Amino acid sequence: MLVKILTADAPSVTSERRTVPPHVGAALAQALEKLPADRFRSAAEFASALGDPSFTYEARARTSVTASTPEPVATQAPATMPGPWNRLAVAFGTTTALLAALAAWGWLGPAPQLPVTLASIDIGDRSFLVPGEILVSPDGLRFALAGLLAPEPIYWRNADEEDFRPIPGTEGAIFASFSPDGESLVFSAQNEATVQRVSLSGGAPQTLAELPVNVAGGLHWGDDGNIVFSHSGGLGLYRMAATGGDPEPLLDPNTPVRNPRLLPGGRAVIFTDPTALSTLILDLETDSVRVLRAGAIDAVYVETGHLLYTDVSGTLWAVAFDARRGEVVGEPVTLFDGVSKPTAFWARFAVSQNGTLVYSAGLRGEARPNAMRLVVVDLEGNEEILVLSPRQFGSLKWSPDGGSVVYQSIPEGESESQIYTYDVELGVTPRQLTFEGNNFAPVFSPDGTRVVFSSLREGTDGGDLFVKRLDDDTPAELLITLPGGQRPTQWPSDS
Repeated sequence: MLVKILTADAPSVTSERRTVPPHVGAALAQALEKLPADRFRSAAEFASALGDPSFTYEARARTSVTASTPEPVATQAPATMPGPWNRLAVAFGTTTALLAALAAWGWLGPAPQLPVTLASIDIGDRSFLVPGEILVSPDGLRFALAGLLAPEPIYWRNADEEDFRPIPGTEGAIFASFSPDGESLVFSAQNEATVQRVSLSGGAPQTLAELPVNVAGGLHWGDDGNIVFSHSGGLGLYRMAATGGDPEPLLDPNTPVRNPRLLPGGRAVIFTDPTALSTLILDLETDSVRVLRAGAIDAVYVETGHLLYTDVSGTLWAVAFDARRGEVVGEPVTLFDGVSKPTAFWARFAVSQNGTLVYSAGLRGEARPNAMRLVVVDLEGNEEILVLSPRQFGSLKWSPDGGSVVYQSIPEGESESQIYTYDVELGVTPRQLTFEGNNFAPVFSPDGTRVVFSSLREGTDGGDLFVKRLDDDTPAELLITLPGGQRPTQWPSDS
């Protein structure tokens, strides 16, 4: 299916169903052209064409089409895949299983020859933390799961096996990366300020570096023998040798960085800016930073000369990329829809050098990607599912009186997280407390009248602390600004 999406023209809708009016078929054909310049310039133009019986599609230099050839429709993927693909995506998404599209690099090239196969990977009853990762080794022969609830250790398995096995000593690991040869993993634990390395053939993990704060923005082991990572709060970019040693700062320590990845040869680093939701590139030869692709999240370089990335909707894209010059050189192409996105700036997918793409499928239909239900469990194990509809929840905290909860969630159609309170006893509509910036980690005050939270917004220096009163609609007040990011964890007293 990926091959057809990228390379083949689909028949027109009128050739598939003769009752569709000709002007509707013509409008759809133009709307789905491969090149953006050949499509409508706006949704209003598209709507006008759909309602105009006299509208005809003007062919634009398509020399391969003759009068006897059905009018082609462009190969851009629809928002919801038809047929079996959609059913698979729904089933795998609702059970938190993973999908692996096993293919050669032909699925990104102009003349693919090899087939694309789709298979599920059963991860059992394991669940991810928000930044939990799916990993695939560079040769595509091994998979790994990091950032699991409990806290769990890292699990791994060979591609030709069915069961994952734990790696002792990696409990609490939240970020990890395969070595270039796929024989080892480098990782950082959630509550430990270290970078560690462990061999898949056995043995205890080895500490490569002691850090002032823990890794919280991702890490990557490049083919040049170096590791790059971001510090707590997803700030700053650092590089160190895979054999160990003192990390070297590559950017200002207050620079927001998520999921840094070294390009081949270690000549540059690409990373996600979580505040601008864009992919940036740091040229290590010229020590310069620039925006590589606006709206691109979690970009990964593949050796066909492409970047794979997602957007805020969970769509996976591919775009031609010149790694030597560090420049995008083509127009992006949609691969498919529905990649799981735990946050606005984080997507759950990985790709190997031999063409194995592994991703977690988001929920479709009525439920949102990563949608969850709130369940109250008493001390005897009795469960009560609350009436609140499924949605994303993060940093859930009870109020001191146990009557309400506060949480962070990304509103439908938006990309930044906001803070909400929900009255569990009344079951009324949640109250939104914030309306600007990216907000997270809310905590109730001891008397339950206020909420403190961290926010990345205009004028802040990283994640600064704000306080919002619950008895009125006044805006949140800035509490403290310090270099780097602050994250409240507890408000024990007002004294």
